[in-house]
Amino acid sequence: MSSGPAAPVFHQHRYAHELDRLVPRGGAWLDIGAGHKIHGGWKGPSSEELAGRAGYLAGCDIGEDVLKHPHLHDRRVADAAHLPWADATFDLVSANMVVEHLSDPEAVFREVRRVLKPGGAFVFVTPNRNHPIIRTAAFLVPPALRRLYGIVFERRAAEDVFITEYRCNTVEEIARLSRATGLVPELIEAFVSEFPILPGPLGRIEARLGRVAARSVSGQRFGADILAVLRRPPVPA
Repeated sequence: MSSGPAAPVFHQHRYAHELDRLVPRGGAWLDIGAGHKIHGGWKGPSSEELAGRAGYLAGCDIGEDVLKHPHLHDRRVADAAHLPWADATFDLVSANMVVEHLSDPEAVFREVRRVLKPGGAFVFVTPNRNHPIIRTAAFLVPPALRRLYGIVFERRAAEDVFITEYRCNTVEEIARLSRATGLVPELIEAFVSEFPILPGPLGRIEARLGRVAARSVSGQRFGADILAVLRRPPVPA
């Protein structure tokens, strides 16, 4: 389900580009795991620009940071497996680096389908468990150490680093789960990031290998991130 080989790209830029395509002007949009910003990219449409297109922008998260989110019209502390909105409320649901943290992704996908209008889209970016470093970390590194890595090496605030589960983090798993929950895959693409995961000299080696991997479809399969767009089927005419 990949669109083919492409140059490495920062996952937040890729996600912002897809939001640019999908955010409905004047429509209803829900961001799950919203935290305090829409995306972390600096190329393409800004968070402010994207938010300004929506007629109604809601967000939820399990942390109270969401209550200070500057772009949301509706801010709620809530678990994505139990969304506090009515059926068929939203034209778009998004999730930025959230799926890897879900302990029950099937329950969340079902909730997303429920709150989407027929024909509405669910877009998300998440790490790819087929990436060698991520696969190693998922199986061999305890969750507490993975969280420490995010704080120390990625320089993220402790409150922004959550335990990773990686229960739905390959192209194949996302496709299977989407169909099982009544969503239709429009795009599920693994891609190579322009920024390495590892620090220092190891990161430079990783970046070189990534540039080689990006030259082929098979190499892209082992990229660090996945972008997915799933849709609730439209009502038959």
